[in-house]
Amino acid sequence: MDQQSGIMSVNDLLPEIVVFNAHDGTASFQLHAGIFRLVCENGMIVAESTLAAHRIRHSGKMVEEAIEAAYQIVEETPKVFHEIERYRAISLDTEEQGIFAKSALTLRWPEEDNRPYLPDQMLSARRRDDQGTDLWTVFNRIQENLLRGGMRGRKRNAFGRLQRSTARAIKSVSEDLRINKALWTLMERFAELKS
Repeated sequence: MDQQSGIMSVNDLLPEIVVFNAHDGTASFQLHAGIFRLVCENGMIVAESTLAAHRIRHSGKMVEEAIEAAYQIVEETPKVFHEIERYRAISLDTEEQGIFAKSALTLRWPEEDNRPYLPDQMLSARRRDDQGTDLWTVFNRIQENLLRGGMRGRKRNAFGRLQRSTARAIKSVSEDLRINKALWTLMERFAELKS
């Protein structure tokens, strides 16, 4: 906890509650635990296997249920920071980092021919502080590269020839949620394998 501000934080990480809502009422109001990383302004969404998401129907008691769900997320947030410290203590060798990156690529581009990046590119650091080999740092590099895009790569065109390509950043809220949660789950599985 930051002593000066009274805000719970660990290093450059702040907890947040991420809210998803369909304004036309076609989907439930959702609250998810999230982590905001100050240094790169990345928002991460915690997988439900670590901290449950809350889905609230659009009904008369929606406000009360949303407030209760927010309190539950706040109470359980220290568990997330404890897990992050555990991930920071797990070291990945070069081969393991490559496996993690290749697995992460399949989350966004299931077909190998459609991937504009190689696993090594997903591991490239955008800042010096992200060059570590611990699971948390590797996850952060991959998460930023996977969601923000912008790196130059190559992929096959309709004629099977390789051409230069640059992946776009993910702008879809639902796709961001899906990939973020799947990537967090992937990190959890790597932690289990390394334990």
